[in-house]
Amino acid sequence: MAVFLGLLGFVWGNRPAFALLSMILGGGLVLLSYVDLASYRLPNRITYPLLLVCAIGVIVVGLVESSPAAIGRAFLAGLALVAVYFLQAFISAGHGMGLGDVKLSGSIGLVLGYLSWTHLILGTIAAYTLALIIGVGLILTRKITLKSFIPFGPFMALGAIIVLALPAFT
Repeated sequence: MAVFLGLLGFVWGNRPAFALLSMILGGGLVLLSYVDLASYRLPNRITYPLLLVCAIGVIVVGLVESSPAAIGRAFLAGLALVAVYFLQAFISAGHGMGLGDVKLSGSIGLVLGYLSWTHLILGTIAAYTLALIIGVGLILTRKITLKSFIPFGPFMALGAIIVLALPAFT
């Protein structure tokens, strides 16, 4: 966790308010990934407070950075990502995506959406791509079968953290 948080702090050091927000999200994502890998659950007692802190954080960062348009975009992006994940959870009847993933998507959508729609889309694509690569690898190595469950929260977290850390690599 320290490596991820240090990297996010370094990347966004020229924007200290956003650096703090990205580090809060990053810490929550690491914690939730650990829980999801251990229990196949993203508990409300973590996802709801993280969502609230991210919502308040986006407003504060937007005010500090004098960027009301970014605040609006962040909330639209959060709602859009929740809608996409909810639709997938609804269609799969909870067998492919759970409501914990839906709730976590709000926090990720808020923070990535604050930066841009591109960040939101890249974070989402990264999550699904990582899940696909790891899932296929696990199937090919016979560690899991097509009927196995793989927690998706860690992939959501890693996709978001990669996109937040991209400026360090570009």
